[in-house]
Amino acid sequence: MRKLIQDIYKIDREILIIRNFIDEDKFKVLGKVAREPLSLIHTSNFKGIKRPKMLVDILRFLKASQQLIVQQHLNLKR
Repeated sequence: MRKLIQDIYKIDREILIIRNFIDEDKFKVLGKVAREPLSLIHTSNFKGIKRPKMLVDILRFLKASQQLIVQQHLNLKR
């Protein structure tokens, strides 16, 4: 459980770094896109944002990390 909390905290910190990187409106767009399935996240979701490829890569990494952490936690509970 402690490891899960630490991993989630790391993801939250990375999201805060992203939030400092872009303005509030763009962060809201990022939040909407973040709810999409991993396969639907694409640079076209971020029109008008500088370096959309980097945001997509970061978002994909965070979502994959989050899924992995949850899966590991579920495996530990068994």
